[in-house]
Amino acid sequence: MYSELDVTGLRRLASLNLENNLLGDWPVAALELPHLRELVLRENQIETLPPDIFESRHRSLAQG
Repeated sequence: MYSELDVTGLRRLASLNLENNLLGDWPVAALELPHLRELVLRENQIETLPPDIFESRHRSLAQG
């Protein structure tokens, strides 16, 4: 299981598919990417979500 993926430098990223990658943690800085509209994390081992995911500005990510 991989524990940390840092996407801080991917500022223009709009879509990121990390399905089935054995991730154990939410990607670092994913919620700080201004253009990210789709984040696929299915089939990973993530057990907790960052509290900020439920803020209105992240609604498109939270809806899956």
